[in-house]
Amino acid sequence: MFRSLLLALSFSLAGCTDALRGSPLSEVPKPVGVIARATSAEPGGLRVLANGRSQQYGTEGAWLATNEDELRSLWRAVHAKGPLPRVDFETHVVLGAAYEGGACEPEIDAVEVDAAGTLRLSRKYFGGACILIAMGIAQVIAVPRRILLPRFVYLADPPHAAYAFELPAAKPKASAPSRTPPPMASLERPSLPAPLGVVALPPRGHLALRTLDNERAVWVVVQRSGAISVLSADKPAYDDMPWLRQKVRWLSGIGRFDSEHDAAGRSVHGHAPLEAHLFARLSDGRIAIGEPAPLAPGPIEPRTEAPKLEGPSEPYTGLPLLPIDELPEGRLSLVDSALVFGASGPVRLCTPPTHHKLSDRFRGCPNNAPAVVGSPSMERAGVTALLAPVLVRQRQGAIDLAILVSDGVAGYSAEGGVPRPAPRGPSRARGALTLGAAARGNTSGAHDGFSLNCVIAEGSPDETWTFTAPHAGLYALQLDSEYDGALALYQPGGGLLTCNDDRAGYYSSSIVHVSLARGAQVQVVVDGFGGDAGAYTLRVQEEAPLVNGGILEIGREVAGDTSKSTDDSAVCAAYGNDDEWLLEIKEAGDYLFRVETSGWTPVLYILVEDETDTHACVVERTPRRPLIKEQDLMARKYKIIVDGHREKDAGPYRLRVERKKP
Repeated sequence: MFRSLLLALSFSLAGCTDALRGSPLSEVPKPVGVIARATSAEPGGLRVLANGRSQQYGTEGAWLATNEDELRSLWRAVHAKGPLPRVDFETHVVLGAAYEGGACEPEIDAVEVDAAGTLRLSRKYFGGACILIAMGIAQVIAVPRRILLPRFVYLADPPHAAYAFELPAAKPKASAPSRTPPPMASLERPSLPAPLGVVALPPRGHLALRTLDNERAVWVVVQRSGAISVLSADKPAYDDMPWLRQKVRWLSGIGRFDSEHDAAGRSVHGHAPLEAHLFARLSDGRIAIGEPAPLAPGPIEPRTEAPKLEGPSEPYTGLPLLPIDELPEGRLSLVDSALVFGASGPVRLCTPPTHHKLSDRFRGCPNNAPAVVGSPSMERAGVTALLAPVLVRQRQGAIDLAILVSDGVAGYSAEGGVPRPAPRGPSRARGALTLGAAARGNTSGAHDGFSLNCVIAEGSPDETWTFTAPHAGLYALQLDSEYDGALALYQPGGGLLTCNDDRAGYYSSSIVHVSLARGAQVQVVVDGFGGDAGAYTLRVQEEAPLVNGGILEIGREVAGDTSKSTDDSAVCAAYGNDDEWLLEIKEAGDYLFRVETSGWTPVLYILVEDETDTHACVVERTPRRPLIKEQDLMARKYKIIVDGHREKDAGPYRLRVERKKP
């Protein structure tokens, strides 16, 4: 069957310079005895030219190139990234495949050909966490002609895809050889007139981190053979961001850098090598290190022959964490700030806001924040921050070196921004509030007369009202606004009584509670967040105080009525009025909660006092059936909230908690 499939080969030959496309086989040939092998470690052996994410998703197939023009066609067909590599087509042919893969392609360290002509890949994984998401993969390898049969099968993505090929006879190159001068074979020099630093060599067969005079870290490698490599300990973080770098760590367990390079700095996937440096040996066991220089292609060092590590495996450790306002001039420093790709302009260094409301409006660093040299100045649809800490070097108010320390990324919508603050001045007085009646107003155009301590971003204009209690009692004042409003109560003499920016779950609503004696008067301030202004409605209602001062005791049933309460919380997606009780657990264990209503749907949630995360959140949807919840509680104080599932769910209820019997 396999022979008949080979005889049925059909190639897509749209032009004389197109790569030859292989014929897919419906079955993968079974392995037989290996007759030839080539490794990436041997001179003239396997070369991996590309092995990783491609520029386009959805392409599948395999191609063969026997000259430079066909290689150019193959490179386009598999959507490989980077410049076209140099290949000696007198000794090698190039095989390329495009397929759907993951984000962690394994290292290809050898190819084997069996007696039936099937070429299989030998792969080694890097280990660790891997994102197995579907993406387009470009796999391109240069294989010695000497190991291939005239008719062969290429297993590009074993065991899923097999492609049959006929190997054309060797022929002269179809186009002139590249005039690009090859990189220098050796980076050793007899001497260096102006070295970047002089460092000690590690023992033979070892690699170690060293620091240059400019505080940049380098890897100094002394192979067992005595050959020396000097490699930068940081590299470009992304192909399209050469101005942003990331650390290069050594993985002793597999004998590779975490950038997927060998100890000589060559990429096992055919990508760009690590930045190598010129060097000169000195007579006292040290070397002088010079400027970066191109690294020549060469064999990949086998993992089994990798040097041993002397010292730390990660560069730039042990630096103190500095705030941005203490960033020194010209020194490489670890700073507790982020690199922010703002809505416009270059990438800048600053500390993004942590408060959720400020984050919603964050459009990037201020214009006086230090910009990263080389980063593009452009408009962006959203805002992205590469999270703190980062390694930076500041010179003359700009960042000329930025090295990522973490993989943390945060995204911001960059919608709206913070409005221009209102001018400072006396607040606009409106009049007196009446219990149970709605008052309407609009803060637009007013002055900013108050700075509320519950509002993290000031600058909104404000208006003031007065309220006089008709009798002693507990009162609730609720603000519903067409903007992000805030509400506060002050004593007539100016002392702050209470303040609320957002009623839980609502940006456009605030609520405050106050206990007043008969005839007591308060000043009511309608303010806003971060310069926001607009129309609003303000109401005052009287509340019924909870029995027993709102204290819930084990084994004692209490009665309440949420129709006489307000809707202060929507933690459990509950939108009715709610009552908040305080429960102190003195002995850890299992407790039973029971809520009975007159037919409306209750919601019960349990929170640790002064915390926002719920320990329990349960709704009883069966009419007239009691809500019962068993909960394991530690010895501490809790808030027990009885809420309504919908706005209409409110009314009388009975609540009881007791220790579960063994």
